Amino acid sequence: MPTAENQWLHLPLITKLRKSLQRDLPRCRVRLHHHPHLPQRQIGFMVCCKDANRNVREPLRKWSAEEEEKLCKYYNADIHKAAFVLPNFAKKALQ
Repeated sequence: MPTAENQWLHLPLITKLRKSLQRDLPRCRVRLHHHPHLPQRQIGFMVCCKDANRNVREPLRKWSAEEEEKLCKYYNADIHKAAFVLPNFAKKALQ
């Protein structure tokens, strides 16, 4: 999972990186990670897959609600999906 930098500061770099990765990995999506220790409090990652039909926004492994609650203090399927939601300016640049 390549680091995709910060969408606020490096959008041209992120766009170029995504285009480059898509030559070999047709399914590439930017996901955001909020991190309080980073200066901009946010970093992005490229989640890529060779299978063009794979929806990386959907978790690969799914648990029942009970299992998810028992196994995970923070993570759930909705958190996974929400990580791929981008602000309009970033979404437009990456289309």
